[in-house]
Parts: sequence; C-alpha cells; structure tokens
Amino acid sequence: MNKKYYHALIGFSSIIIMTVLFLLLLFITSDKQKKITLMAKFNDISGVIVGSKLLLSGIDIGHVRQIDIDENSYQAIIMLDVSDNYLIPIDSSIAILSNGFFGEKYLRISPGGDEKTMQNNDYFSYTQDTLNLLSTLEMIIKNAEEKAGIIPSENNLNPKDKWS
Repeated sequence: MNKKYYHALIGFSSIIIMTVLFLLLLFITSDKQKKITLMAKFNDISGVIVGSKLLLSGIDIGHVRQIDIDENSYQAIIMLDVSDNYLIPIDSSIAILSNGFFGEKYLRISPGGDEKTMQNNDYFSYTQDTLNLLSTLEMIIKNAEEKAGIIPSENNLNPKDKWS
C-alpha cells in the first residue's frame, strides 16, 4: 500500500510539474505588447495578405490582422494590429507599397501633423491603393507618345472628336 501511494504521488507531482511548465511556456511566448486596431478602406489591395507588415518611418509597428469587404461601397477593409507604443496623428495617411517590382506588399504610414492621435477602431482618412504595374507602364507609354506627337493628347482634341 505504501508503494502504491508513492507511485501515485510521483505521478501526481509529474502532472503538476508538466502543467506548470506548460503555463510558464505559454506565458513566456504570449504577446505581451498591447495593440490597438486601426482600419483603412482601399479600392485595390492586390498582393496584400493577412500578416503583411505595417511600417512607420521604416520601423515595423504592426501587421494586417484581417481583410474584409464593405458590402455597400465594395471597398476592401484592412484591419491592422498596431503596437500602442506609437501615437499616430489622426490625419496620417496609409499606402500600399512593395519591395521592388515583384516583392511582397506592405503598408506604410505617413504621419500627419495633427496633435490628436488615432484611437482603437479608427479609420485612416487618407489612403493610397496598391500601384498596378501594368497601368503605370501604360500611363508612362501614353504620356511619352503624347509628348512625341505620336498620338494627340485629350487636351488637344477637337471637342467633336471626343464624342465620336
């Protein structure tokens, strides 16, 4: 009977020690930094995924937590987890950029000058969609052709020509 008690005590202590180690590991690896949620609406978020970085002055201050769509305006809504260590002016803008031509997409905040700061669940008032490489190249070619006189610019067309 004494031996059974001893084995039960060893088993019970092992379970307690394993539970304490698990909770300690969980506590150590948990994200201790408090975060706020900021949101932005975009017309085009091509290439942005959950987990994409959020930079302020080149410093990683958060990431994309969730992507949804506004059912009324059909704009993409990006929800961002942002460290609450940073005070972001309410008139700041946010843009979608990429690392090089084909690199990963990230979001960059350009701080405004207002003293009032963004709070949890605030929306960015000023946004810049992702740049579409094909559209940008088409615009550059069109501008070059207009300047070279290959095609007339819309400003130089006869008003009758615009509608025909």
